[in-house]
Amino acid sequence: MTFKVEVPDLRQMREIVGMQRANQAMASSMNSVIGKARRPMVDAVRKEYNVRAKAVRERTIIFRKALPQKLAAQLIGVGARIPVGDFGRPIQGARGTSVSIKKGKRTLYPSAFRATVFGRGGASAGQAAGRRGRQSVWWRATKKRLPIFEPLGPSVAHMYVDDDVQRQVNQYVQRELPIDFGIRVVEGARRRIRSARKRIIP
Repeated sequence: MTFKVEVPDLRQMREIVGMQRANQAMASSMNSVIGKARRPMVDAVRKEYNVRAKAVRERTIIFRKALPQKLAAQLIGVGARIPVGDFGRPIQGARGTSVSIKKGKRTLYPSAFRATVFGRGGASAGQAAGRRGRQSVWWRATKKRLPIFEPLGPSVAHMYVDDDVQRQVNQYVQRELPIDFGIRVVEGARRRIRSARKRIIP
């Protein structure tokens, strides 16, 4: 997800304080506001998808900062696809298990079932050792009882490029960015005034 400058006051501020100072203030504002956009991104994903916040936060979010000479910043979601069992409200029926990955929609996984898997040794050994099993949705690879595997849903990167998610995050950035930019320009002007006074008044 790439964020570019959309601040009407930027051109005016360049004329008032100069190109370099205005661009530096804007780059700092973008890095501050967009750097804090990770939480709104998680919130936006969870508003559109039935996924646990932890499952989203566990995936890496790479933040590429803006520079004064290149006023564009990026938030990039990377990582593996999320298991279907981490999405909300699986319902097991006669034909398989249906999962609501995106809110308002359900996807049927034929022959899939819900179970708690303890790994080696089975449930008895896992419970005896005090281990917590992995409760999820599972598929059998063959007609035999084992092996089983987890069907996978979308990755965080896939959910981040969802149009509704991008719209919500962009609204947050475009709301906060002009405010932060204005504050930085004013604070910079005040610092320069104080510095000038110190030079004039011994």
